[in-house]
Amino acid sequence: VTGELTFGWTDDSGSFETYDTSASVVSTGRWQHKCAVRASANSVALYVGGSSLSATSIAGDVAITTTPGSIAIGRAGGLNLQYFDGKIDDARIYNRALTADEIKQLYQLGGTVLR
Repeated sequence: VTGELTFGWTDDSGSFETYDTSASVVSTGRWQHKCAVRASANSVALYVGGSSLSATSIAGDVAITTTPGSIAIGRAGGLNLQYFDGKIDDARIYNRALTADEIKQLYQLGGTVLR
């Protein structure tokens, strides 16, 4: 849905899990900081501008594994037909769940750079 922030992933078997914001939080024409944290199964937090938003599970339940796999940012899972229509800068993936304070620090750091 236009303006909603979605975070999801698939495993090697094709199973998928997706979380979505309940409101339109993505604006056009300006830089925005977005972050998603999955700390454990059924535990996802979405952040916009350093602030936490409620996220609703809309599909699936994929176990967290340590098996390396392919990564796609800005694409709707394995569907090669839905892509993010914008620019993505400074995408990061961490091997641990960030805290809310760390996410706020990253947001503030990004805001100091002229866009």
